[in-house]
Amino acid sequence: MHPAHPPTPAPDHVERPGAPDGRVALELTGDIRCIRCGYSLRGLSVRTPCPECGLPVLATVLAVVDPGASELSPIRFRSFVVFGLFAWVLGALIALLASWTAQGLEFVTLATPDSSHTLALIGVVGLGLSGLGAFALVHPHAGIPSRQRLFAGAGVALYVPLTITWWQTHGVLDHAAPSRLFTLEGMSPGRAALCLLATLLMVGIIVALRPNARLLAARSLVVRAGRVDRQSLLALAAALGVAGAGDALTLGASLLSGDLRDAMILAGAFAIAVGSLLLGVGLLGILADCRKLAPIIRQPALTPHEAIGPANGGGR
Repeated sequence: MHPAHPPTPAPDHVERPGAPDGRVALELTGDIRCIRCGYSLRGLSVRTPCPECGLPVLATVLAVVDPGASELSPIRFRSFVVFGLFAWVLGALIALLASWTAQGLEFVTLATPDSSHTLALIGVVGLGLSGLGAFALVHPHAGIPSRQRLFAGAGVALYVPLTITWWQTHGVLDHAAPSRLFTLEGMSPGRAALCLLATLLMVGIIVALRPNARLLAARSLVVRAGRVDRQSLLALAAALGVAGAGDALTLGASLLSGDLRDAMILAGAFAIAVGSLLLGVGLLGILADCRKLAPIIRQPALTPHEAIGPANGGGR
């Protein structure tokens, strides 16, 4: 007599028609390392924990294997894209730190024309580095719609007027007469207008580059597992909005007089300070995200079929 029910397959096997023995072992044949401790998981079942730290092997598979990898074209110049991401963020941080230093020196009355000129040059270099890095986001891999590539290219082009505006603000106006942001005199209307223009240009750059940046982040389940903040660029735009509101208040105060003018100047200075601080925090957050995404971008695209294949007695 035959048993009422066929024998249950072994835990590490599933039925697959056409296989030589009717079963295929769910073992990792690719060189995948545990996302927690770095232990090589070659030859282990996806249903077992990492022998080194106990993290489920499946968790690592979900973190490094994108279910849509078969639909996404591989990144041809992975190192360039990684460099571009870091240059994009670090360049912006350099420019922001140069601006903070200039304002700090002015606040303690240590600013000199030479120092403002040097800091303005450092900011220009930072913006140039950021713009160079942004090129990596224009066409990081094939399959991106042409309209989206043009949109990202327009974002890179905005670095030209942004750098000119930066130099006019910090290298020309501040070089001739350093502005006192945190006083009742406030910024000159011309400087406030330039700062507002620079803020609008930076928001435009973020909006234009964000779709392609999200494409890179979406290559991994890391995003959906919460290890990368998908809203980082939106937070950055919001921080710029706060600073821009401060510039607008300062500009509007120049049309008024008396106590209302003083109140708007102080409110504008406060908004600029808060927005600038939030901008710095946001850039640091994106830098941390880049550190998490860099290993994923450097890794050649894997499909589930390539990572989970027939048992072949692999080892470590």
